[in-house]
Amino acid sequence: MKKFKLLTIVAISSMLTLSSLNAIDSTPVKKAPMSMKAIFKSLDLTKEQKDSIKKLKLEMREYRKKSRSKMGNRRAERMASLVKHLSKDGFNKDAFVKEQLDKIKPKLDFASITLQKTFAVLTPKQREDFINKAK
Repeated sequence: MKKFKLLTIVAISSMLTLSSLNAIDSTPVKKAPMSMKAIFKSLDLTKEQKDSIKKLKLEMREYRKKSRSKMGNRRAERMASLVKHLSKDGFNKDAFVKEQLDKIKPKLDFASITLQKTFAVLTPKQREDFINKAK
């Protein structure tokens, strides 16, 4: 009988503790934005639009394949790039940042042009829906 009372007390106190913890954190959970793929599926695209977007995806895939094949020994390249900007006087941050930005710029340019072309395929109503669903 003592064990039963003890177990009952432990169970009730555990439930009260958990319910009070849940009551403290009652902020609503923000819904995650839709993925690009899900947004495009929901836009009711025409066959021509789907074909255009598929072509742009293939271009992006080919670009990624080419950039991956140029990678080589990335770790050694990064280390050489870092060491190049080190000296006994210190680290040349400005030159390092400029070099890294120059490496990233072609990728960003290609991605922005692809997104621009993809967005141009959409009708004004689809663009508005795209923006609302991406938020």
